[in-house]
Amino acid sequence: MLRHYLDFALRSMLANKLFSLINLFGLAVGLASAILIGLYVMHETSYDRFHPEAERIYRLGRDIYPSGNSPGLYLATLASVAAEQLRQDYPELELVARAHPNAGLLSRGDRTFYENRMLFADPELLDMFGFEWVAGDPATALDVPEAIVLTESLASKYFGTEAALGQGLLYEGRIELTVTGVIRDLPDNTHLQATALQPMAMLLRLSPFAANRDWWAGNIMHTYARLAPGADIDTVSATFPAFIDRHVPPGIGQPRASQSTGIAAMNIRDIHLHSTRQNELREPGSMATVLALTTIAVGIVLIACFNFMNLSTARSILRGREVGIRKTIGAQRRQLIMQFFGESLGMALAATGVAIVLVELTLPAFAAFSGKMLEFDVWGNASLQGALVLLVLVVGIGAGFYPALCLSAFKPAQVLKHRIGFGVKDAVFRNLLVVLQFSISIALVAATAVVLLQMRYVGNFDPGFDKEQVVVLNGSPSLGLTERWNVLRGELLRMPNVAGVTASNLAPGRENLVGTMVRIEGAPVDEAVMFFTLIVDYGFFETYRIDLLAGRRFNQDFPGDALPSGSAREKQANVILNESAAREFGWSPEQAIGQLVMTGLDGEGATHIRGSVVGVVADSNFESLHHDVKPQLFLLGQQGPRPDFSAASVRITGEDLAGTLARIDSAWKAVIPEFPVSRHFLSDDFEALYQDDARLGQIFSSFAALAILVACLGLFGLATFNAQRRVKEIGIRKVMGSSVWSIVLLLTNDYSRLVLLANLIAWPVAYAAMERWLENFAYRIDLTPLVFIGSGAIALCIAWVTIGGTAAKAASAKPVLALRYE
Repeated sequence: MLRHYLDFALRSMLANKLFSLINLFGLAVGLASAILIGLYVMHETSYDRFHPEAERIYRLGRDIYPSGNSPGLYLATLASVAAEQLRQDYPELELVARAHPNAGLLSRGDRTFYENRMLFADPELLDMFGFEWVAGDPATALDVPEAIVLTESLASKYFGTEAALGQGLLYEGRIELTVTGVIRDLPDNTHLQATALQPMAMLLRLSPFAANRDWWAGNIMHTYARLAPGADIDTVSATFPAFIDRHVPPGIGQPRASQSTGIAAMNIRDIHLHSTRQNELREPGSMATVLALTTIAVGIVLIACFNFMNLSTARSILRGREVGIRKTIGAQRRQLIMQFFGESLGMALAATGVAIVLVELTLPAFAAFSGKMLEFDVWGNASLQGALVLLVLVVGIGAGFYPALCLSAFKPAQVLKHRIGFGVKDAVFRNLLVVLQFSISIALVAATAVVLLQMRYVGNFDPGFDKEQVVVLNGSPSLGLTERWNVLRGELLRMPNVAGVTASNLAPGRENLVGTMVRIEGAPVDEAVMFFTLIVDYGFFETYRIDLLAGRRFNQDFPGDALPSGSAREKQANVILNESAAREFGWSPEQAIGQLVMTGLDGEGATHIRGSVVGVVADSNFESLHHDVKPQLFLLGQQGPRPDFSAASVRITGEDLAGTLARIDSAWKAVIPEFPVSRHFLSDDFEALYQDDARLGQIFSSFAALAILVACLGLFGLATFNAQRRVKEIGIRKVMGSSVWSIVLLLTNDYSRLVLLANLIAWPVAYAAMERWLENFAYRIDLTPLVFIGSGAIALCIAWVTIGGTAAKAASAKPVLALRYE
């Protein structure tokens, strides 16, 4: 019997090649799209799940609550001293380990490279996470400060095929390190992304701030805790306010520290998709993107299934006699349902085979485009095989459900007397499917338009400074631009085609988390506001072309501008504010000049600065437009033996670009020869800030096009069938004098109304979804009716082209061909 069903299904497909091809291609494209998106979603939701005991490992972050006008700060990090106190206070925490990102210069012989994905780590981190060891002993690998653990790829980079264990590397041109371990490269689906691990003891030696046991204000450590078996994170978290009160000095005028700051725990499996915290080790993903892509995948598969259902029910009149004869000779309805389900499952199976081929062909391009390491191992992955089988069953049964019930319900007597036709319910159902198809397609087109318009707005937005034609030179991570910065600056300024040179502790385009509490001198501490500090060199505002609103810029003629060197806890220096910072204190730019401000709070371990405001500059958005402009305080960095600068900025004219860059490189090599040149254009950094958003727009546009293609395939099939069914009517109308154009309008009007109706469903859905997406931007476009009207017009035009071609062909046929047998 099964063989009979399969044989008949195959013959039915071959007898109706056009409709079979439409169904096959539509389902294949829909399934291939769903598989590609499914691979992306599976990758995004798999982060950090491979670690042993991942469900018991939590990352602890610091919350600094809003107070007064302070916006608050929610960090992925804790103070360095917190880990020691947590170990002492909580037996429920089986392990506590710190990690701190590290970028440094590694050298071996003539091989010297900047490595920007290293980590300083406590030894407990090796026990907590699932590193796979190739060589070395994890129990002792990080016991001494001069140790380093390499990944396989980094070991191969420096040592080739030679065994790396026990070999030496030079760190930052001055510290001898010994390779104490080699681990497998970490997979892409982890937030750690480390290529080398160094002992935390080395960071504590290099950084007095990290080693300061009283400095709770310096939240620089990614701190992880593994719960003991049976411990509950909610129970532990409930005691964190008491922990804060025991160890953290009181906050902004608060009698209890827990009223101004807190600790939040997040399971490591949730970091990638659910973290909105600042100072992450790796840029998190987006749960909104995952949900949006999942919705697109489901939508495209539904469109393909709707095509199958529509064409099958539309063709039911042609299969009525077949059903009638089968029932007359004894076929039961159950057997007919099985036959039609067999046909739909066979179609789904064939479409899945074609989809697999399409995925294999397009996966490399999709993986490169999405920036993810995606794998599609059909034969070696049992889970994937199970998912594909489930997909075939769901699509086959779902697409064939209504046609099977509809076709098997025909009554033999009516069918054999030619009394069967399209019922009202069937017509309504088919029209509903067309409306749903185009609702999905129109919503995707509208969403694509919004994303692309927002990206154009971002590209044209004036950030308040000029980021074009600026070359950024990165200094040593531990030594910055070294004590020879002034020499290098002089060399750069003497070059032709160089319009400005400056330096800062952080180049624009990078997340600034150097926050300090600032208050007017003499004001109570509870009126302090969090400002974000940027330490700059002379010429910063001139080089970046930031407008001066009042006062003056930093100038070498005023010795009091610069921060004094030394380790004094109280320092005095002139400061410059941006307009937002002045506004926080209720000052106009002119009123701010000459005001005295104090940074820091009583009891903090950091340096306190008493500053006189000498200038106010226009607001500049140094980060992405996802964030508002921050209140900014500018300090002039120390000019002593170790400047505060980590990056130099060189504005060039653009003339003789290759020659100018070559001269910049030569100057660096001559002045700071021990460090290789590391430079890039600032504009590239800002493009990278919106890379994920731009990628989302491209993904939306690609899959929106596929959705419309699949929907139009179904519309083409319905229009073709409708034209074939009405061929005699068309012939009579032509004999009676109807024009080709009037017949085309007759055949397209019904479907045009359905597409217009689809807009009423698509527009509210698209508006709600994109309004939610735009909430991620502090600076955004306004949603206007033109976006949605345009998306509907595009869909209607595509539908007209699809239907109109078929209708015109039918209307142009000679009437005699349709009426010669009448």
